[in-house]
Amino acid sequence: MELILSKVFTLCCGPSSAPDIPIFKHFRAVWAGIVHNDYRILDLKEGCENFQQSTLQFLTEMLGSGRQIRDDYQELIELTMVILGSLPQAIHWRSPGPVHHARWMAKLLNAMKIILFRDQRDVFQLTKAEETRLERFVQFGALLHS
Repeated sequence: MELILSKVFTLCCGPSSAPDIPIFKHFRAVWAGIVHNDYRILDLKEGCENFQQSTLQFLTEMLGSGRQIRDDYQELIELTMVILGSLPQAIHWRSPGPVHHARWMAKLLNAMKIILFRDQRDVFQLTKAEETRLERFVQFGALLHS
């Protein structure tokens, strides 16, 4: 699945020869200025309701199963629930870490955070094209990859 997500990221955001991803590096630099309770969920297109509901049901079951979940997967579950409009009991906002091309989950985690906080333009500004590309990637990651 990580190969698929990596390919989707390249299709949505374009190829890069840099060792890191500049938009994620910049977002990490401004993280301290982000207001964590000021976010906006993903704007889903009509027809995504079944994907949204089944994803949220699956993630709720995962959280309620009592199984030990690795920290990065826990963060992915929580962010996916938030971005799809369902708040888990607690949100543990972790600061963005380094993102290299090989870290597929970090790409999705950082893209979700950028989309959630995209309206905080005084701290972090996206072009409309960047926002559209990241929204497409996040929509795929949240609805189809989970």
